[in-house]
Amino acid sequence: MHALCRTAFLTRSHECAQWAGELAQTAFKAFARGSGSGKIVGVFWKMSTDLSRPLVPAVGLHDALDGFIAFREVQHAIVKISGVDAAVSGLSDATEALFALCEYGQWATGDPLGVGGLLFDACRLCQLLGRENHRELRLLEDVMQGSGDGLAIMLKTGYLKRPAWQRLAFRELGLAIGLRAVPIIANEFQNKRNAFGSRASVLRSIDLLLPYERLSDEIIDFWLPFAENPDESWKTHQDINEVMLATAIAPSTFLSVGERIPVQVS
Repeated sequence: MHALCRTAFLTRSHECAQWAGELAQTAFKAFARGSGSGKIVGVFWKMSTDLSRPLVPAVGLHDALDGFIAFREVQHAIVKISGVDAAVSGLSDATEALFALCEYGQWATGDPLGVGGLLFDACRLCQLLGRENHRELRLLEDVMQGSGDGLAIMLKTGYLKRPAWQRLAFRELGLAIGLRAVPIIANEFQNKRNAFGSRASVLRSIDLLLPYERLSDEIIDFWLPFAENPDESWKTHQDINEVMLATAIAPSTFLSVGERIPVQVS
């Protein structure tokens, strides 16, 4: 969905925006986990390729959050590219159902990819937010708090000091991508002070996270030699390792929402 939205904006393609909306509707119907009363209570972590049954019935820690923000991005793309009201996308009820799953979420995780994903979500959300959206602002506060807490948990374990064979490149490169988002979040927050207000907790989270942006370079520098001369551990996940490494090196388009490519300000 994110890739289709980025393509829609960069090529001015109404069709890509429409496809993103159709994908969102299909995904929600398949992955949303309902109760006996029909209320959405979670999101299946993994479905069969034909979407007929859940392969893993558990609910992922951040899946509802990822879904909610992806759906918000799809609605934004449809409105901006196709010029129709967000309600016309047919995603309003699904987006609200996913938001309800997120509203009181606990986001902290010691997994590097999980922390990176939270920062990517926060980066998209702060670009999508407008005035007077207090519910989503509270969610942004919670996600930023969870990102900082999760990073502290991960660093305390000494994970990044382990030998390469005990680590997974793509998970750390996900963290590197997320840390690249922190200056963008800081810049968005500065530019939207009128919309965001003071939000002291977000400012504290930004101040806490900004010094760790340098970890992005350290992670990239660690794994780049493996991309150039791959060992067996790199080859095991080579496709995703290479995609994540490329994105970490040049993350701006991936981290952007809408027409404008955000400028990273350290």
